[in-house]
Amino acid sequence: MRKCVLGAFVLVAGLTLGGQAVLGLTGGTYTLPWSFFDYWGRVADRVADCGGVYLGDDGHIHVYLLDPDPARRTTVAQALIAVFGEEVFTGTTGMISLHQGSYTVGGLLDMKDTIVHLIDSPGVLYIDLDESQNLLRVLVSNHETAELIPLHLRAQGIPDEAVAVEVHARTVAREPVSEEELLDELVESWHQRIRAARVHDLPGVGSVAYIWHDLVVPFRIELTSSGSILLLARELRALDIPLSAVFLYERE
Repeated sequence: MRKCVLGAFVLVAGLTLGGQAVLGLTGGTYTLPWSFFDYWGRVADRVADCGGVYLGDDGHIHVYLLDPDPARRTTVAQALIAVFGEEVFTGTTGMISLHQGSYTVGGLLDMKDTIVHLIDSPGVLYIDLDESQNLLRVLVSNHETAELIPLHLRAQGIPDEAVAVEVHARTVAREPVSEEELLDELVESWHQRIRAARVHDLPGVGSVAYIWHDLVVPFRIELTSSGSILLLARELRALDIPLSAVFLYERE
């Protein structure tokens, strides 16, 4: 059964790097696979209290900070350029909006590491970090599991408000279906949305591959420019696809 959990770097048999073709991508030399959250973490390396970065529908780059003092915009802009390059502002208004955050990227990833074992629990479909809401998300297949998740969180000292628990829509609609069928249907729906939206045509995206038999992360996206990552993340979020379902590669 496929289950998606952010930060899990399990490579599929046959996937190789260092001058050889990466499974599902065109030939060439690639970096090791990164998650979107590695890039958010690089921003946090430069702005320690960063809790997430995202491109809004208003064209502004939004950043969560524990101390969102407007005077820090210049420092944040310098960090974004250091991580993504000058092109990070291409296609945006050039404005940076700072928001009050409750958790840092590092704090959220630590919480993820604390509850990552839940991905092996019956009823848990995937765990994701939502940089646009400054929290973690857990999708479950049934209401019983949804009621148990907060108990696990409290036992680990994680505040309820740091994790949004959602029940799969098919379950909400009371349609009988197995957990395996739910997950297969879910991942295939992500694939169809990515194809329909022509994500491969976005600026800075070289190619998109769907590895249907991957046990952890079903999508590989080749980047031709790291400056397009925020735009790509916004598109995937709009399609309701968790960023934890994607490995990113950059050509060397």
